Amino acid sequence: MAGVAGTGGRGVVDGSTLEQSNVNIATEFSNLIIAQRAFEANSKTVTTLDPISQDAIAMVL
Repeated sequence: MAGVAGTGGRGVVDGSTLEQSNVNIATEFSNLIIAQRAFEANSKTVTTLDPISQDAIAMVL
């Protein structure tokens, strides 16, 4: 709900302070690299299985 800062149980704005983050950038970057490598491995698996499945279908027909 919109309102004036510092009233009605709302927090205050302090312009002279530095915002703190609760995120560890190094950890998040590492997690991103791991997720990217997993995605690449999965896409290579699908790419490899596609010709194999096409050959199997051709053998059945």
